[in-house]
Amino acid sequence: MSIKRRIIELLRAGDFLTAHEIIDVLGLDCDERCVYKHLRHVARSVWRCSGGRERLVMRLPYCRRCGYVFTNLEEPWKPSKCPRCGSRLIEPQRSL
Repeated sequence: MSIKRRIIELLRAGDFLTAHEIIDVLGLDCDERCVYKHLRHVARSVWRCSGGRERLVMRLPYCRRCGYVFTNLEEPWKPSKCPRCGSRLIEPQRSL
């Protein structure tokens, strides 16, 4: 089974997961950037294959220090620091 198919099955069966948790559960030999790349394709595939009835849902990343929510994300990625307070304590986005 392909990595994308394994990710789709994992997200359908589980709870919201971070990219790092997806790597751990599936035992993937790649980094978080690779998972974010796969999630972009997964989002399109799920939407297209379901005829628009299903979609990839994501909890947006936020700053643990000031609470800033990264609402301007077009695609999944991991922000490095908060634009409001400069903190690097970023809670990563989670996918379902």
